Amino acid sequence: MRRLVPLACENDQHVPITWPCAQHTAAGLIVQASTSPQTPSRFEYRATHDVLALTILLTSADAPAKKSWDDQLRVMMALLEYDVEWALWCSGLLLRAPACLSASDLGAASSAWTWLTRSRLLSGSLSHRLGASTGTETHPGSGLTIGVALAHRSLSAISTDQ
Repeated sequence: MRRLVPLACENDQHVPITWPCAQHTAAGLIVQASTSPQTPSRFEYRATHDVLALTILLTSADAPAKKSWDDQLRVMMALLEYDVEWALWCSGLLLRAPACLSASDLGAASSAWTWLTRSRLLSGSLSHRLGASTGTETHPGSGLTIGVALAHRSLSAISTDQ
């Protein structure tokens, strides 16, 4: 992965470079794994994109620079296997604030984390014509759950292509 995007720890502490690189790589992985066009405005796309970007950013900050793309892919797939374990790993690293990330990069990554954990999907019926909205409930953290599942699926599709 480092051959695709250099996620170096030597970046300027005032210019967020690492987070945009991780986002760009995540978008490229989604396109590479997809068999149909992806719409960035969709909830699923954003959830997948943010989960992949956080995973790329934090595995790059927490790992030696000499890892091969195949090794990095295996690590990311293992991390994305279960949403709860990924959430604990991700939140732990964000709280530890890896020294190689600038405050701006960390702030942008934290914003993505906040969106993933606070996003909600509605289920049930919202038919206002019938006045029936009793079956409606929200599911907090839906972005995280959906994002982890779709990010793992995307990486699986890429690993089988190689």
